[in-house]
Amino acid sequence: MKWLLLGIGVLLFSQSGYSFFHRRNDTELIMMKLQEAKILMADEKYDEAINLLKQIVDQYPEEEKTEIALATINHCYQIIGYMNEAFDYYQEVEKKHPDTRVALVAVYYYIPILIQRERYQEAIQKCQQIYDKAPESYWAIGSLFNMANIYCDKLEETEKGVKIYQKIIKKYPNTQFAKIARMELQMVKKEEN
Repeated sequence: MKWLLLGIGVLLFSQSGYSFFHRRNDTELIMMKLQEAKILMADEKYDEAINLLKQIVDQYPEEEKTEIALATINHCYQIIGYMNEAFDYYQEVEKKHPDTRVALVAVYYYIPILIQRERYQEAIQKCQQIYDKAPESYWAIGSLFNMANIYCDKLEETEKGVKIYQKIIKKYPNTQFAKIARMELQMVKKEEN
């Protein structure tokens, strides 16, 4: 009986240990691939870097470090000017990995493309989607800020934009977004006078 309990204990420990080490190895693997992508980017091999980074996103959509891969993909697309491809890819990630952090990040990255294409209502809906799903994340605060900018600068619905800026200041007072929101409010007040 003593050996059976010991065996069960070892089995439980080894399974939980496997999970810990497996996760650690995934993170290390992601970091190695990110480093490899940086080298490719330094050599101006952006398409190769994008392909490597996409592998990270597809293989590890739940890992926090995958957000770095997505941000780096965004940076590569901006450098080479492939914003249509970027837009398509972000939408693909959102569909392929729904209800994951990486999907929210992908949506965050294609909001500026929606704004550039003057699809303001769709951009607002996507901003609200991010805020509703992860209200304490960086992405949510940035999404609120994007919404306020759309209302103030693009749709000329200043009242709505001002309310959102005030919400950012109240709910996230120590962030860069709050600092910029205060400046935006000052500019709105000057324009009203």
